[in-house]
Amino acid sequence: MNLDKRFSVLSLALSGLLTSTAGCAASDKWAEDLENALKCGMTGKEVAKLAGTQPTALERQDRWRTHIIERAPTRVSFGFSNGRLKLAQISWDEKPTRIASYQVLDLCGDASPDLEATYRLPKNP
Repeated sequence: MNLDKRFSVLSLALSGLLTSTAGCAASDKWAEDLENALKCGMTGKEVAKLAGTQPTALERQDRWRTHIIERAPTRVSFGFSNGRLKLAQISWDEKPTRIASYQVLDLCGDASPDLEATYRLPKNP
């Protein structure tokens, strides 16, 4: 194979790699900074002070999500129990029809055993 053909093949391969990873951007830094500052048992006011905005209560709560802060395309979901923070999760729009997310952060280390596989502990408990 001559040099021009090898260069063309390499260019096509790199182009395909860049295209396939273009939609895989991680969440915004504000969300990661917020998540890193969260502690088990924080109140909504304490979370609001860190975030610079009050978490919005969800009208329909799912297995654990009770509140959310959204700054498109990124959102942080929170799970409060008895007014105290227990869980958090960052998610973001990856493509128009796809949402990506990190595992749920179990801030207190006592997540429900049936959901255990989807949870992770804080980096610095």
